[in-house]
Amino acid sequence: MSKKEVINYCIVGLGGHSENKIVPAIYSSRNNLWGVVTKRKNVSMQNTKFFRNLNSAITSCPKNTLFIISNEPRNHFRNAKKILDKGFSVLIEKPIVLHKKEIDELTSSVKRNFFCECFMYRYSNMNFKIKRFIKNNKKISKIDIIFTIPRLPSRSFRNEKKMSSSLIYDMGCYAYSFINENKIKLMKLNLVDVNYKGDISKEKFKIEASGHLNKQKVQLNLKFGIGKKYQNQISIFQNNNRHTFRPFFYGRKSTKTITVYKNNKLFTKDTFTDKDAFYLMFNRSIDNWKKEFFVNKKISSSNIEMLEETVRQYKSYKSV
Repeated sequence: MSKKEVINYCIVGLGGHSENKIVPAIYSSRNNLWGVVTKRKNVSMQNTKFFRNLNSAITSCPKNTLFIISNEPRNHFRNAKKILDKGFSVLIEKPIVLHKKEIDELTSSVKRNFFCECFMYRYSNMNFKIKRFIKNNKKISKIDIIFTIPRLPSRSFRNEKKMSSSLIYDMGCYAYSFINENKIKLMKLNLVDVNYKGDISKEKFKIEASGHLNKQKVQLNLKFGIGKKYQNQISIFQNNNRHTFRPFFYGRKSTKTITVYKNNKLFTKDTFTDKDAFYLMFNRSIDNWKKEFFVNKKISSSNIEMLEETVRQYKSYKSV
């Protein structure tokens, strides 16, 4: 048995997401949380160095350090470019950047290093199950994606006010990542409804899209944003059958279900315990990240193109 490669991680930005999900996952994976870049005071973690700015961390870190950018999305590009230019690799929380041209600039900085957008759900058992289902079923006619939360969590970068609707970037990117990861080729993307436009504490978006999957036409209906209740599911329609996977975009260890309805009547229900996808993501080897760099970069590039188009439509959308 080969000896486990220990990765030195350095987190840039210590918000609620990184403190409550990323940090515990790094500890669980038996890797090393070498450093944290934050302006917060009175934060203490055993055997971890703290830096007030990114330049100090880059100057001091070991050669095999893997950076994780987890601060405001508007800072992702600038920080990632600096890290890549210094020869280090970087994992970037979603949304990876805000503009397609920034993906291209990051790519120009890659030599033997890499960058990758972090979507924890990709490493869940639920995602493997749905990918297998899509691959093995050729007559899928419609996919519904619903991801709503009742309120914005505290200390969340979803509150970012210097972006054109941060909720589009922060929540819409999940649905778009799923679409592009499963090679659904979109032909049309329309933002058809925005509830409470401009009120980030209430905004909810409805998108209708169409394209091709497995050489068949497929309709997609997306709802995401702030809703009356928490909803996190994907439903796949095939003739008179509906397969619903819930919760889907969820990273922590949890109970998940796959429910099958035939002619709107319950047919089967599979319940299982899914592992902590954050742990699975940060327990990967450097070689695995490198091997998937070009595929992941292509997915992220398509995500950003779709996000930019959605924001373009959002800016001209007029509430009825």
